[in-house]
Amino acid sequence: MTPSAPSFSAPIADLTGFDAHAVATALEWISVAPVLVGTLIVFTGALGVARFPDFYARVHPAGMIDALGQVLILAGLGIASDDPWIALKLALISLVLFITAPTSTHAMVRAAWREGLRPWLQPGDAEGALEEDNDENPAAASAAWLRAEEDAGP
Repeated sequence: MTPSAPSFSAPIADLTGFDAHAVATALEWISVAPVLVGTLIVFTGALGVARFPDFYARVHPAGMIDALGQVLILAGLGIASDDPWIALKLALISLVLFITAPTSTHAMVRAAWREGLRPWLQPGDAEGALEEDNDENPAAASAAWLRAEEDAGP
């Protein structure tokens, strides 16, 4: 018993003149690229989470994993699916994750900051490596909070 032509590839086959099963096979092969790239992004992001020194540095690759890796993986799965409804559901899932992942990451960072968790600094950063905040040294603005706390004392 041979399966019927996939609903996604039939219109493409009619437009191009190719066999519907050949189009379905081609779409499956095309879908491999975004899945592999998304998997590579997720893997490198996981390495970043494991290797970075503090919470704030680790949140960035974790957010990148959610934002880009899942979009590519779900897009590849949507291309490979034979049913347009499955592709639509995957697109909606991707949209929800694309909105909620950065929002939750921001909420975690804000909560950590309010609880007093401060970024890790390399030795020498707190002892004057980042000096006055002026036009010649704009990098000092990133450590302005540190100077204010040191001046205030315990």
